[in-house]
Amino acid sequence: MSAPVDPRLLPAAERLLALLPALFRMRDADQAAALAAALGLPIPDPISDPPQGPLTSFLAILGAQFDALEAEVDALYEDQFIETCADWVVPYIGALVGARIIDIGDVRSARRQVAETIANRRAKGTALALARLAGAIAAAPAEAIEYREFVATAYNLDFPRPVSTVSAVINGEAGRARLLPDHHDQHSWEVRDMREGGRFAYGNAGVRVWTTPSRPHWEVVPVAVAGGQAGRLRFSPLGREIALWRTPDADDPDQSRLPPGAMWGPIPLSDAHRNPGDYYGSGNSVEVLIAGTRRALADICFCDLADRDAAGTEWNRRGMLAHPTCLLIDPQRGRMLLPGGGAGIDPATIRVRYAYGQAVPFGGGDFTAPVDLPFPSPAIIAQNQNGAAASTALATALGNLTARPRVSIRFGGTLDLPAAGAIAAGVQAQLWSGEGIWPTLDLAGGWTISGGTGASLELRGLRLFGGTLTIAATGVDSLLIADCTFDPQTTVIEIRDPGCRMRIERSIMGRLRVAAGTVIEIIDSVIDSNEPDAPALAAADGTQAGTLSAERSTFFGDVRLLGIGEVSDCLFAVRPGRSNTGAPVDVTRTQSGCLRFSALPRGSRTPRRYRCYPAHGDPAPMAPVFASLTYGDPAYATLIAANPQGITLGAQNGGEMGVMNVLSWHRRKQALDREVPEWVPFGMTTATLLMNG
Repeated sequence: MSAPVDPRLLPAAERLLALLPALFRMRDADQAAALAAALGLPIPDPISDPPQGPLTSFLAILGAQFDALEAEVDALYEDQFIETCADWVVPYIGALVGARIIDIGDVRSARRQVAETIANRRAKGTALALARLAGAIAAAPAEAIEYREFVATAYNLDFPRPVSTVSAVINGEAGRARLLPDHHDQHSWEVRDMREGGRFAYGNAGVRVWTTPSRPHWEVVPVAVAGGQAGRLRFSPLGREIALWRTPDADDPDQSRLPPGAMWGPIPLSDAHRNPGDYYGSGNSVEVLIAGTRRALADICFCDLADRDAAGTEWNRRGMLAHPTCLLIDPQRGRMLLPGGGAGIDPATIRVRYAYGQAVPFGGGDFTAPVDLPFPSPAIIAQNQNGAAASTALATALGNLTARPRVSIRFGGTLDLPAAGAIAAGVQAQLWSGEGIWPTLDLAGGWTISGGTGASLELRGLRLFGGTLTIAATGVDSLLIADCTFDPQTTVIEIRDPGCRMRIERSIMGRLRVAAGTVIEIIDSVIDSNEPDAPALAAADGTQAGTLSAERSTFFGDVRLLGIGEVSDCLFAVRPGRSNTGAPVDVTRTQSGCLRFSALPRGSRTPRRYRCYPAHGDPAPMAPVFASLTYGDPAYATLIAANPQGITLGAQNGGEMGVMNVLSWHRRKQALDREVPEWVPFGMTTATLLMNG
């Protein structure tokens, strides 16, 4: 028997009706029956059917207004608390408690600053206050360090102090774990004032912020290394070297220092070898499952699996000789070596879970926004099968898009795509990843899509590599790519249908080859040519492509267009070694369109610009400098601090131009450098360091 429902939780209309005498409800039911009979409709059952009379209908209208009023009253109550209030209320609560909100365009950061204002005031002048302030503004793991604790100090032997700091005790292995110098490099300590670039001086109190998150990657089928030594696999589904990162522990808000486990970064090999339980197992950084069973911790060994020979056909044997029955893992390179050369183990049954570092907050995996697939039910590519069976199932599903236009890929390994596919007229085909899964599709044989009038294709949450995705001349009317990665080193998208409309959202892309009539929209994405003289966006023959509208995106390579609509907060850059003499950004129709708050290489030919970099008349503008231009590096597509502020702080919202605008670490650093000095102990100097970014 179900529990009775609290009357206070019922809609207002039902509560109002329940307050009326039963006589009025009976008369209302009689009127409902009479109206139904007069209109030839089924007569409602007064016992099983809900009330439907004129009085009930009137109360429903009245109750809807009461429900809206109650919701508003509830919202007013929630708005009294910083944890639950609406975003627009945050500055008002901040004003009530005297909080000075450092605006960096992040509501979460503002909310946290207000919540911690009172606690910070009580702790002002301490490292804890600095750490709390830094964490609130940066919205990332942060800590405060009084560097005098890590300096070897000399003192007069005639006046010994009861507590003396000795670097050999404080640093060493523990120092390396905290990214502090150990005894090997003490001779190169930097003891200048922090405002001059130093760190390890007695009067320095620094703030360190970790900017590159650790991203989880689940249910991956590792790639076997062909030839040479048996039993070798790589964690990356692209078969590349990748550093495995630790899954960070929760930050303790009552501590000014982060424990090593709470810092975003690669797994340290030496510590993982000594303490494998801190990194391996359920909920930890790495897991290996064989035929659905997790490999036991006792059967795992973290070790160095560097190449033993120049050809790379064999990996180090030291770990294998020391632990002949263990599965060996090299977290520095993302390598795995099966015991006994893999004898008795089917590689198709191996699944790995690990974390990796990526600063760009888009591209698929854990970035993919969860969505509900509408009816009809999708065709599902299941997880528990081998790659060949999954590829066959995918080919079958893609060949039946008319009957089942939605395909959900829940297989975490690499699948082969068919050479060609067709989408019938009017069909809206959708190819989506499963929840928590980042499938990898192999384009080695190419994938050509043709279609009919009104056909569309949507790709979401996928990773593709190895070839070309082609939209045929009689292709789809629209192509949507969202939360995807097209490996910039190996992929090309070629659109031959001039009537196609392409939209790219929150993705990392390779080269785009687009017909002249195509309309292109790009939002929060990276378009990378991967080669100095290859255009990032152009027609198939290298001439002008269609019309572009873009927001908060980064382009590596030349861009050649017939026209643009509106381009805002974008960063256009050429790759080092470019030898082309033409305009790096070349737009034919310069009388229409506008570029706003964007950076362009020198010599670009574009329509009118508004507050772009370089400014008009700048004789020697500095080209943007990136931490990495190689996809797969954690700092890929991020700007270093040495860039001019016209780029790092030149976007419309005061953040940086390009794909990192949503995070804008340089804007956060500027806010910290401005605010932190008011919270340090008297006589000390401070500065902010962005770690692993």
